[in-house]
Amino acid sequence: MKNLSLVKVTMAVLVATTISSFVSAESEVGQELAKLKEIEKSQLVVNQPLEFAQLTAQFDTDKDGALSRAEVSVGQSKILTSAFEQIDANGDGVIEQNEFEAFRQTAQK
Repeated sequence: MKNLSLVKVTMAVLVATTISSFVSAESEVGQELAKLKEIEKSQLVVNQPLEFAQLTAQFDTDKDGALSRAEVSVGQSKILTSAFEQIDANGDGVIEQNEFEAFRQTAQK
């Protein structure tokens, strides 16, 4: 509790409120967007969209610029693991930047 300040708590509440106003609980795509927003929140990215570069920096262990299912699984990202097949549009087992951006655009509609 020493490091927990009122400002941090307030920011967390504001972020959660903002996220909830944009996500429809009935929409599967909306639910996946909410999961991606949780990644943003966990990395303290406030008011900025999640970038593919952030994900590759964290999970791309072979540095090929894409995220394989194994990299996501080893990185213990339950959110990306559960959304992997939806994001991997061409079904090749790898999430590339263009697939991620297309998924994000679809999720924001």
